[in-house]
Amino acid sequence: MRSPRLPDGFVARPARPDEAVAVAALMNACDVADIGLSTNDPGDVERWWGEPGFDVSRDAWVVEAPDGSLAGYEQFEADGSAEGPRLDGYTHPAHLGRGIGSWLLDVAERRAVEDAAGRGHEGPVSVFHGCWSGTGPSRFLRARGYAWTRCFLRMGIAFDGRPPAPVWPEGIRVAGLERGVDERAFYEALEEAFVDHWNWSHRSFEDWVTHKIDNEPDFDAALWFRAMDGDDVAGAVIARPRTPEEEDAAWVSDLAVRRPWRGRGIGQALLLHAFGALYEQGSRGVMLAVDGDSPTGATRLYERAGMRVVRQIDVFRKDLPLDGTAAVATPSAQGP
Repeated sequence: MRSPRLPDGFVARPARPDEAVAVAALMNACDVADIGLSTNDPGDVERWWGEPGFDVSRDAWVVEAPDGSLAGYEQFEADGSAEGPRLDGYTHPAHLGRGIGSWLLDVAERRAVEDAAGRGHEGPVSVFHGCWSGTGPSRFLRARGYAWTRCFLRMGIAFDGRPPAPVWPEGIRVAGLERGVDERAFYEALEEAFVDHWNWSHRSFEDWVTHKIDNEPDFDAALWFRAMDGDDVAGAVIARPRTPEEEDAAWVSDLAVRRPWRGRGIGQALLLHAFGALYEQGSRGVMLAVDGDSPTGATRLYERAGMRVVRQIDVFRKDLPLDGTAAVATPSAQGP
């Protein structure tokens, strides 16, 4: 299938490593148009680009407007998950309706097919693309043959005072992170606990450290906590001291309890412990993202801690045939 032509004077090319600021600005322009606030900063973009296996010159594309500004951006993340790769695209609100988004999505879909063929994949390759619920990008993806498959919820809480202290189950104590000593304990516990998570993909210990620590611009060892049962890690929580989505708010990036310890209140105790630490650092609220269909009932845990849904990201799926013919959307029996 031939890609649409770009408007005269617009140029498509691979993204450059020095364009994180410009790409984040483009993403935020789209966010403001869609939900009224910015959710990205250049550090986030640099972190994505620094992921093991991601090559900016091969897996990220921009469309440059005649004035040199970015009119569009798209990236491909192979990720190695069982479900399939992720695509993520943006068209600047000033340039909507000119075929830029379609051109970029065509390129990313071809990259997904190329990657799958190179891995020896047989049969259609499923690709996933997220966007804010009920927005123009959502309608664009449906028109492109993408079918709604699930949603992720942004949940948040604003502190009107010191958060309540955690209640730890008998025999459980809390421990932190000592750099160079405890990383593997966190890694093994979280890797095991997140096996139940949709689109989970295994990372090597080295890649995990790169992702969680080395490439994390807001890494703070004082915000990593483990629930210990003797010498065993029952669960863990990792937080970051800020999020671009809300002023004075922090972000919980990981919270998980291993299967043998679930149902004992450890997850809520870890969350409240993180709330307390963040409050002491000056945060006046916390946000996180959670699978709306979490198999462990995570949304109920967060609600019990006082968190509420503030917005939603919808995830769409499309099955791409490896022969390059027109792709067929996977029918969805549910959706917004």
